[in-house]
Amino acid sequence: MEEFYPISPELDRKDFTKINASYKNNVLIVLLGIVLFFLIYSAAVAGSMYLLYLAITYDIGDINKLTIFLKIGTIGMSAMFVLFMVKFLFKKQRLDDNPLNIEIKEDEHPKLFQFIQKLSSETNAPFPKKIYVNHEINAAVFYNSTILSLFVPTKKNLLIGLGLVNGLNLTEFKAVLAHEFGHFSQSSMRLGSYVYMTNRIIYDMVNERDSWDHTLESMKNSDIRIAIFAWLLMPAVWTTRQLMILIYKGINILQSSLSRQMEYHADLVAVSVTGSDAIVNGLYKLDATSQAFNFASEHIYSAIQDKKYTTDLLYHHTRAYEYLKETQKEFKEKLLENCNHQRVFLEDDDANIPNMYASHPSGYKREDNAKKKYIKGVEDARSPWILFGDKDALCEKVTKNLITLNFNLPKDAKFTRASEVEEFIKSEIEETQFDSKYLGNYDNRFMTEFSLDSIESMLSTYAIDSSNSIDKLKDLYSHQLTEKMAKEKVVDEELQLLAKVLNKQSKEKQFNFRGNKYSNKEAEKVYKDLIEELNQDKWFEDFDKKVFASTYAIATPEKKEELLLRYRFQFEFQKYHKAFIDIQNEFHLKINEINTIGNLSESEVSNFARKFNMLYNQTTEALKEVDVLRLPPMNNTKHISSLRDHLLDEDVEFISSATLDGPKLNSFLMQLENIIAKSKRLYFKSLGNILKLQETIRQNAV
Repeated sequence: MEEFYPISPELDRKDFTKINASYKNNVLIVLLGIVLFFLIYSAAVAGSMYLLYLAITYDIGDINKLTIFLKIGTIGMSAMFVLFMVKFLFKKQRLDDNPLNIEIKEDEHPKLFQFIQKLSSETNAPFPKKIYVNHEINAAVFYNSTILSLFVPTKKNLLIGLGLVNGLNLTEFKAVLAHEFGHFSQSSMRLGSYVYMTNRIIYDMVNERDSWDHTLESMKNSDIRIAIFAWLLMPAVWTTRQLMILIYKGINILQSSLSRQMEYHADLVAVSVTGSDAIVNGLYKLDATSQAFNFASEHIYSAIQDKKYTTDLLYHHTRAYEYLKETQKEFKEKLLENCNHQRVFLEDDDANIPNMYASHPSGYKREDNAKKKYIKGVEDARSPWILFGDKDALCEKVTKNLITLNFNLPKDAKFTRASEVEEFIKSEIEETQFDSKYLGNYDNRFMTEFSLDSIESMLSTYAIDSSNSIDKLKDLYSHQLTEKMAKEKVVDEELQLLAKVLNKQSKEKQFNFRGNKYSNKEAEKVYKDLIEELNQDKWFEDFDKKVFASTYAIATPEKKEELLLRYRFQFEFQKYHKAFIDIQNEFHLKINEINTIGNLSESEVSNFARKFNMLYNQTTEALKEVDVLRLPPMNNTKHISSLRDHLLDEDVEFISSATLDGPKLNSFLMQLENIIAKSKRLYFKSLGNILKLQETIRQNAV
């Protein structure tokens, strides 16, 4: 065991991890809030049942068609309300049937199970009921929840993301698992079950639309004698939902403070078995690990578009990390190994918390907590992969399962060795990753579209000819671009500041902007003025024209022709890429409007249906128009004979102008996301080839 289990510090763990008064107070406050909710909820359920009892037992007096009709209608309305109040209690939330999670067994990974057994003993936590793995950068405790779990202890499962394993050393991995085991051992986790069940009841009551809602909708649109009772029920349902929204917000305000106390305590459990550094270092590494994972995933998706299905996602994750470390200066400088300061987290920034810890305190606060009483630990720099049996087989199993499920592949789909797919990825990177001298200039903006029919006029306007083009390009890409991107960085910081104020994330009542103080109420005006200023800025437009003109002036006739060909395609294609993005943004805007309104009237349904139908028509038309374009030579695109079929190899999901169909809208949105992902790839490949061509022309002219 000692050969693969990092040495733990010698200390009184029970004393070190004992909960403080603040923790206990938060537990009590949350408990009182939940008790209050269940009292209100129980009273509401009892009241609804009493109404049903009265509806059944009240004396209708004279028996005639009207009184019988009222009797049956009242009973039906009351029964529907009772069902509305109690239907959510009997839904079982199973988290262990997620098809992306794969259960692993002790006989396959004996060292890992011994490691976890030892760790559970040291942290005084129960051994997990089951252990699962998936592809994520994550580790988590989870359990199945039903109404029964409020009264009977539920055994908890452990999920280990292989992306996490790939990014940490053995001691950091031990610390992260110990953090999760800290949750295993917390008695307040039971309280978490109550909070979870409370939130689920409220969320389902407010947002869930199931067969009950469909039945009520059918009743509203049926015979007037039935519809009248459905419409009478609507105010009671609406009022109940609004009350639940208020309770939901209150419970979660109370829970948020306890949740952070639980995270601090779980971190101390990790500190008690690894020392103060490991959990902090592991947390810090998540950012770089996630960047590499996202980089790899984006290129794996490109390979999948070419029907190349890799056998090992984690192989590409490692290669992506190595590539970014070698080529991206900012990425390399932020790596833990290059941190030359005393503490790891330098800023208390809640906005940049990794997804794995999105509901947790900031890294800055967690580092303070972990090092408040500093415990020196022994670092084991080996990879956690030494704990797993057959690493390659496990990675392949997880990868194939992920790709098969996410892309609906047949069971007999052919997968390609990861090393072969990596060669494909390298050829993609060659076109889509731009030289550092561009300073990210092309990463987050579209190229300026200008006329290619008046080049001589452009040369004259900017006083460019073959004699001064080299110097012009050197000045543009060194002095001028460096100065402009420095200003852009300041503008980005200004936008982040205003966003923080507008989203009410700032605790201050005033903010400083360009040397002046403004009240938070003025933030919207300041923001609009800044956006208007940016819209009026023509610097990048002039920059793009000068770069093109300077390059064109020194190109050979053959290269001039290729340059014009690539620019024409770029300008035409990016119009459609932007159009697809605009359609997607408008779609989300309409969905947000619907969520804000809540229950829609018939006229509102008709209005939104027409707007979604317009987006459908725009998408169909854009796909039809883009098909006339022909791709210039690019890597891995020889098989693309039709841009329309490449972007979407099926019919666009039809959106009716008469009604709202949720499944069809979701299907349409997924199609849009796929179209945009593919058009984004082609956009950057095309742009990369333009930059590469321009550099070749410049070098040949020197």
